[in-house]
Amino acid sequence: MITPTLMNFPFSQRFTFSLVLWIGLGFLHFSCKSPSTEPAATELSAESVSNRNQPAVSFENVAGEEIALHPQNNQWTVLHFWATWCKPCLAEFPELKNALPRLDTDNVQFLLASDEDLERIDAFQKKHQTGLELIRMKSGALADFEIYALPTTIILDKDGKEVYRHAGQLKWAEVASIDQLVAEKP
Repeated sequence: MITPTLMNFPFSQRFTFSLVLWIGLGFLHFSCKSPSTEPAATELSAESVSNRNQPAVSFENVAGEEIALHPQNNQWTVLHFWATWCKPCLAEFPELKNALPRLDTDNVQFLLASDEDLERIDAFQKKHQTGLELIRMKSGALADFEIYALPTTIILDKDGKEVYRHAGQLKWAEVASIDQLVAEKP
């Protein structure tokens, strides 16, 4: 018995099959693409998230102490979302650590948040020794911030309005200041 393979078919049928396959894959690729990296028009403060009938967003460090999101106390709040399983996140951490002394001024709040449990974050920190304060989203979800890819960096102004969003690795070594980053919106 002869097992049919693609090569047993005439060229025109193989060509048609390949064309349909490529069109289907192209459609799948573009339909599954993440939404635009443009900032959302909504405010992303803890209060505005709760005003949308969703749980208030709160954060905690590995010691279980609550970390407050207070955009009104700062000119900028940098929310950097990551995960323990995310290879680009891990690759980005050394550059971010080197940039923080230059970027973390009195008017900037940096929150490096994951939605994973504290034990996993603590184990990750002990294994990789990032030297960063990695925190957990205690309440709320990545979807509250419209996060569809990791890492994602969001910057809020003092009114809690999103003014910058970048999905994927950011070249922190090239960032002179948060003001510069906001001014150069992608």
